[in-house]
Amino acid sequence: MWNKVITLQSIWQKEIKEDSERFIDMSDFYVEDYREIMRYLRPIKINNLDVTVLDLFNIPLTTDDAIKDFILKRTSIDIDSKEWLQKINDLFNKAIDLYEKRYFKKIPKKIQKLYFKDSKQVINFLKETKTNKTSGIISCSIAKISYAINDILLHDKIKRESFLDRQFIKEHLEWPFQISEAYEDINQNIYRNWKVVIWDRIINFKLIARQKSKDSIIWKQISDAKYYSVDEFKDIVWVTIYVDKDDEAALMMQYIDQMIYRWKAEIKNKNWLSLKKVKNTTYLEQEFYLKLEAETKKIENKEDEGEKEFKERSSTFAPEKQNDKKSSSAKNYKEIKLVWNVYLSLEEWTKSSKFPIWTEIKFVVWWHDNEKGIALQTIYDYIKKFRELTRLWIPIREIDLINYVNDFFENIDFYLKKKNKEKHNYYNELLHDFTEFWYLDKEITLNWNIENNEKILALWLLNHFRANLVKIKMPNSTKFFYFDKHILSLRDAWLFKEIKKI
Repeated sequence: MWNKVITLQSIWQKEIKEDSERFIDMSDFYVEDYREIMRYLRPIKINNLDVTVLDLFNIPLTTDDAIKDFILKRTSIDIDSKEWLQKINDLFNKAIDLYEKRYFKKIPKKIQKLYFKDSKQVINFLKETKTNKTSGIISCSIAKISYAINDILLHDKIKRESFLDRQFIKEHLEWPFQISEAYEDINQNIYRNWKVVIWDRIINFKLIARQKSKDSIIWKQISDAKYYSVDEFKDIVWVTIYVDKDDEAALMMQYIDQMIYRWKAEIKNKNWLSLKKVKNTTYLEQEFYLKLEAETKKIENKEDEGEKEFKERSSTFAPEKQNDKKSSSAKNYKEIKLVWNVYLSLEEWTKSSKFPIWTEIKFVVWWHDNEKGIALQTIYDYIKKFRELTRLWIPIREIDLINYVNDFFENIDFYLKKKNKEKHNYYNELLHDFTEFWYLDKEITLNWNIENNEKILALWLLNHFRANLVKIKMPNSTKFFYFDKHILSLRDAWLFKEIKKI
């Protein structure tokens, strides 16, 4: 059995109980512009922030007919239909399952056993999100997750998730490139060794492609208002191309932009290209050179892209006394990508209609390790959960953070195997980053005792999670809870009039 590296008893005197105080009464709060939010499927701006129906704490409707009309317009669901009632029950079961597995939280039995027999029960459930002070918040969250799931499952553009990525490669990448061989890695990812000749220069590269999973789309839609629809996702189909040198990436980007995207691709640079690199790259067409130059100037004039990626990947605002002469793994993250719509068919038959699908081609120097230390994608995934929970308005407790830390180390072998990393080396990378963030108050070195190392690192991973959060005391409650800093800025604009921040 797995031995927890952090326990409540080792840090706090008593366990935080699962009681009614975890459900915060927000029934007195509402968005003044809620009518505008309900009228449009797209976000509206409030204090220059994107707001959608998922930001409502309850449906501010008074009559049963108004609720039915709202559900029909927003979800195409007629709750008076027996067929759709069954689909609603399926949606709620899926939402409960996703919620419990993703956040390690148990749903109250009353909701867990919920089964709608008629439209009146659906309406009563939605009304309880406002009136029930012990389970209203959790009911509201399940309703919102169901809303997101319904939007994803009904959308044509992701029904062919096992097909679109392969179609993209076959129809848009194979013809300009030459495939020399294909193979699978230990995780069954299909890599292809390819080559291309550009200006008499042979560039060898590896390529891997996937389509974004439905669950990933659901969680991203929940965590960020700008992804209110599948159509807003820029990486429904994505490809990663591994090259040997920076200038090879620039030449291939130009080639792909011209041959596949017809010079219309967007460039998204994350700590890779600088103006100096752009100017020193030969064989660039004037049109593409100007595009690269504009992107690098935009970034360098606004802020250093390394700092931007540092904030995004680690989200750590930890210490003012951080040593600027050193850098964390998150700050060293490097990639550059092309993003644009290409036409793909949503059906399997040859002469089917084609629709524009957002695709993303990312370039990475194969020897550069973007997932060192704290920049490991798995750690970032936990931080994304904080954003989702905050937007769902589910308070994050100390026990939740501890559960995430324990889960990380319980599954660390699986995570590292996917990245072909050796555990001892990775733990030293993690220790280096924690030192950079000044979580450590003295010099620490790791030894070959893996269990002991994990106990040391677990406490600082907990500190890293806390550093991404704001601790606040809510109205009508004696306890403090954590909320994500990024999403909290949205709430700050029009909800936190009575909240005392500490």
